[in-house]
Parts: sequence; structure tokens; C-alpha cells
Amino acid sequence: MIPAINMVDENVNSIQALVLLPTRELAFQTSKVIKDLSKYTKIETMVTTGGTNCRDDVLRLQKDVHI
Repeated sequence: MIPAINMVDENVNSIQALVLLPTRELAFQTSKVIKDLSKYTKIETMVTTGGTNCRDDVLRLQKDVHI
């Protein structure tokens, strides 16, 4: 994840990296790692998984999300 975080431009408010993972648990673990590694930056990350309400995902995507 370090190379992906390094390539993100904090000043561009759009999705710049997409990480696809096979399980929900791995998605949440990876999100935590991204948040820990980018703690001192303005990089925003979001997790979405299947079986959840799409409306919530759409609302969260309207905010600034980089990864």
C-alpha cells in the first residue's frame, strides 16, 4: 500500500487508487493499514463491501475520497 499512498495527490479530490480484496475482513484490515500509514497526510480512504446499502456508499463517495 505504500506505493499507492505515495502516488496519491492530496490536492486532487477524486479517487486515485482502487484496491479490490476477496473478503470483507481483509478489506477492513487493509483500510486500517492505509489509515495508519497516511495518518499525517490529508488522504481519505473508504471501504465498501457487498451486502450493504448502496445509498450510504453513494453519500460517502460525494465527500473527498482518494483511496
